[in-house]
Amino acid sequence: MTPEHRVPRRTFIGLLAAGGAVAVAAVHELLHPTSAGADAEPASRRAARTTAQTQANAAADGVVLLGRAYLQANPKEADRKYLLAHLPGIDAARDVRSQLPALQPAVVADFTVGRVVSVEGWQLSYTEAIAAAAVALGA
Repeated sequence: MTPEHRVPRRTFIGLLAAGGAVAVAAVHELLHPTSAGADAEPASRRAARTTAQTQANAAADGVVLLGRAYLQANPKEADRKYLLAHLPGIDAARDVRSQLPALQPAVVADFTVGRVVSVEGWQLSYTEAIAAAAVALGA
């Protein structure tokens, strides 16, 4: 009989938390990409280009697509007030997208306790899923 290779529980939870943090950072980078040449471009031109790109790519926005898919699978949660009430620390007077980085502790906590949902093949924390749903509803 061969000995089993076991990962201690604390190590496993730490890896889950780190993975959640990496996921939040990756989503943040997708939402707010940086580029080496951004400083060379005038701010007014960059703002106009960004606005045009945002409008042109609104249908292809990954957060919105995931949010819509989550709402399709969970239609009872398709209520802006309900979603905002379940997003810890979110200011309902501001748009949710700009506040996504503030949700990182809740996302990590979700992954730590296994509060995970599958959306379009993605494993998201419950907080990520309802935040995406809120963004999809225009919150």
